Amino acid sequence: MPKSCWRRLVKLLPASRTSLIIALNPVVTIAAASLLLGERLSARRWLGVVIALLGVWNVNFLGAATHCVLPYAHALQLLPAYLQQLEMESLGKGVTRGGQPVDRATGPAIFGEPGSNAQHSFFQLLHQGSGGISMDFLLPLACAADAAADELVIANCLAQAQAFMAGHEAADAARRHPGSRPLTLIAFPRLDPATLGALVALYEHKVFVQSVLWNANPFDQWGVELGKKLCASLLPLGERAPPPPPMRRRSRRPTPGGTRPGDPPRLPTHRRRQPSALPAGTRAPG
Repeated sequence: MPKSCWRRLVKLLPASRTSLIIALNPVVTIAAASLLLGERLSARRWLGVVIALLGVWNVNFLGAATHCVLPYAHALQLLPAYLQQLEMESLGKGVTRGGQPVDRATGPAIFGEPGSNAQHSFFQLLHQGSGGISMDFLLPLACAADAAADELVIANCLAQAQAFMAGHEAADAARRHPGSRPLTLIAFPRLDPATLGALVALYEHKVFVQSVLWNANPFDQWGVELGKKLCASLLPLGERAPPPPPMRRRSRRPTPGGTRPGDPPRLPTHRRRQPSALPAGTRAPG
């Protein structure tokens, strides 16, 4: 990526309440201007601590109860779902390790979608909505089939990050963007197995640090266990269901008049009497 792009974003950082740009390179450089950071760090081991602190700041001080993960790579489309399980199951706790009720908000709700799709679905809410939502942008610098496509992806990602950080003033209130949205932009040269492993380790480290800061046990899941127990008590559904009432057989015995129960009454019919047999050698009269 041209250095001018990075410099432009770094200049925009002071306009945001909490923003971070991370470049995952052999020598990691963090360029940040926020209430938590103001200098360059070059130790890979601190990355998890940095984004964990930013996450706590977003939740407890900025009131961002929801966090959005936006990878600008189709190959990472399932990463938000993985992070939902990682963060919400580990940090969705209402008591401390000692069993006392927490006195602050803990883990945020996690959702996300590849950025190219999200721009046409829920970015409107992120830009101008009233709720507090923090964001992670994940940007591979070489991921598409050709350089032109890579440039388009990078330009879209950086444009959205700039809009979220700096906002936009307009005479028409409907066109005004408040900006100063809490976001983190994580860029890496390419998406390969090593980078994917680094991303997973980064978020695992983040969750562990936040569990320590919030004094929550990230390894239990009693909320899930209760549902499993209730499910087991209801199975098998077929044997627990009450038996159906016995079917009543319709009587086959004819009632007076030759009808069955429930049938309409019939009028009696008169049959012509047949003459009885005459003795041999006699004739019928007439």
